[in-house]
Amino acid sequence: MSFQTPRRVSEARHMEHFPELTGTSALEMLTLDRANLKHIPEDLCEKVPLLKRLILRSNKISVLPNLQDCKELRQIDFSYNEISSLEDSPFQYQNKLVDLFIGFNFIRYIPEDAFYGLHNLQV
Repeated sequence: MSFQTPRRVSEARHMEHFPELTGTSALEMLTLDRANLKHIPEDLCEKVPLLKRLILRSNKISVLPNLQDCKELRQIDFSYNEISSLEDSPFQYQNKLVDLFIGFNFIRYIPEDAFYGLHNLQV
């Protein structure tokens, strides 16, 4: 799958693996909802450093990578997944983040500093 402009893949129920994002460094919006994704690549922010909107709602994701290097993120939607913990504070220092949707998961543990540095987050 090649991404040259903002892309949305919706209801891709057959998709179990995250698409290859090499060569997509200018990508600003990525929506992969209602698929069967279980993992997010650890190097996501290295491959798409200008990402502003990341929508991965309604998948089977259980562990979140550290997103601190995605410094342009303004909206993240991980709702309706299988996340049980925000260990390692994946959203820390996202000072441009306005919208964070993590509802309808199985979150049992949120570290004290999980949302540190989220100065623009709308509550």
